[in-house]
Amino acid sequence: MFNNNVFTFSVPAEPKYISIVRLTTSGIANTMKFDVDGIEDLKMSVSEACNIIISESNKDTINIEYILSEEEISIKIDGVNRYSIEENDSSKMSEMIIRALMDEVKYNDNKIELIKKIG
Repeated sequence: MFNNNVFTFSVPAEPKYISIVRLTTSGIANTMKFDVDGIEDLKMSVSEACNIIISESNKDTINIEYILSEEEISIKIDGVNRYSIEENDSSKMSEMIIRALMDEVKYNDNKIELIKKIG
């Protein structure tokens, strides 16, 4: 049903738009049959990644790609520099939260990838 469906989403890189990102993430995760805890983990992790971008980057836009499969969701967020996180305590805390909530976290080409398995 969800075999490699891809959604892309962009919002201005401003704190007031994080709630829209959270709602979008929640809607997609709910459609995939994540439980309430899984949905909350995804919303929190995406919020923290957006906070890193807003505080660390000079980007005007946050670009998010949701990749859905039968087993998991992969969320790639553009604009997260792994090395700049190490220089900012707030960003380090955000990364710790993300790592605690996600099954897997990857950095690649200035993107962070959040992976959460269903169930």
